[in-house]
Amino acid sequence: MPPNSAKAADRKRGLAEADRNTAVSASSKPTKKRVKTATESVAKKQQPAALAHNPQTKLFHPYLPRIPRGPDGEFFVPQILPDECIDAVGKIPMPKSWMVGYDISPDRELTLGSRKWWEEHLPWLEKHMKALKLTPSKWKVRERLLAEQVFLPEDEGFRDWDIICYPIPNSENGEDHDQDAGAEPASSHESSEKGTAKSEADVVRKLASFHPNHKWIGSVRGYDRARWWMQEMLKRDQDEFSTYMYDDFSAYGKLEVLENMFMQFSKAIRSKTTYRDTWPEVEGLVMALHYGLGEFILCEDGGRCSDAMEMVGYLSITALNVLKDQGVLAPNSDIPNLGLVLAVLLQWAWSWTDLLDWENIGWVYRVLDIVEEAGVAVGGTVGFPKVLEEMKKKAPRNGSDKRWKSFSWTGRCTSYRHNYCGPSILGRSVGLMGGLGRRVGPMGGSSYDLTQMTAAKRQRCLRFRFPLGPF
Repeated sequence: MPPNSAKAADRKRGLAEADRNTAVSASSKPTKKRVKTATESVAKKQQPAALAHNPQTKLFHPYLPRIPRGPDGEFFVPQILPDECIDAVGKIPMPKSWMVGYDISPDRELTLGSRKWWEEHLPWLEKHMKALKLTPSKWKVRERLLAEQVFLPEDEGFRDWDIICYPIPNSENGEDHDQDAGAEPASSHESSEKGTAKSEADVVRKLASFHPNHKWIGSVRGYDRARWWMQEMLKRDQDEFSTYMYDDFSAYGKLEVLENMFMQFSKAIRSKTTYRDTWPEVEGLVMALHYGLGEFILCEDGGRCSDAMEMVGYLSITALNVLKDQGVLAPNSDIPNLGLVLAVLLQWAWSWTDLLDWENIGWVYRVLDIVEEAGVAVGGTVGFPKVLEEMKKKAPRNGSDKRWKSFSWTGRCTSYRHNYCGPSILGRSVGLMGGLGRRVGPMGGSSYDLTQMTAAKRQRCLRFRFPLGPF
């Protein structure tokens, strides 16, 4: 994720500045050349944030630790490490672009001197204690910090359902990453727009009620979900580890993460859950799809990808039905980013119409039918009005297909699992076939997680570029 503020960026050194040879082996040491001038940190892929109630009435309130976790209570990999750990990064299996930079502030106030940093990443730090090579005195700082009383600023959200500001995608700020190096300098108006975008980035994770003009908002839990799935996606990206298994390995890894999302969503719609359990899962899914996970469609197993796209549709419709049953699918909904999230979802799905069959993507019309019946306004992205116009021009005369109106999410999951249980490419290549020709293994899993592979196997794939086989 991007730094919380420009001030934070000034206290970090960009990862690219510390390690310029990004093509070396994951097990080799990064360069030890250190430039002590603080520079702007490497920009991270942005991800979603969260929902909030009324602002706190007091200026500060006692610190209530809220530790971001994965769906099953997992801890996140840190995105910032103290400068002392620069030589350790190459020895620890972690995605390169997940790292924002190194903390070079005098007191290491972003890492070793931060109670929040210790609390959020302690299990991971303890697991890699030997590789990090932090001295005992560094670890003792943690004990002192945890014993101190800390106060949380009133504009920071810490409850799952607090509404916070999300990062605004570059596409929404009009930034063009394909601009030629020799292009004309930006005009004063363009510079002003970029300055506004920078100021908007400073409010990420802050309570949306303090920044009413910031339109990209969502729940704290939804923000955590999106970050988690982005981290999981990067763990399965062979480019992140300078390795090569085969061409579509990373795409299959993204498909594996998507299937894990399906299983997580099934937990969120159980009988005792509410829309505050369901909607954050949708926020996390949609934002992850927007920030790269949606490229699962590019893997070679066209049938599985098409069915996975349909599953995204079934999930979306199921979630809307849950919201409808609980009375929050309405214009004055308790979910302030309902229209925005649906706009991002529909715009993403429509972008694949040239690659997928019509039947795989027809669920977008059922989504539109549901929200129009409820009187919910969908929008909030720059490109959605054009997409909506195209969708209406191509809308089927008889409305959305009946199969999108009557189905069971559990039944769809069962059918998908029956057809595609286990990693498809591994199942075919090493012959992991069960009875009746079905692949062995559960939906999703961690078969493509490169952090669970030994360093020797990653090194072998780096040097010889041979497929790895089962692992």
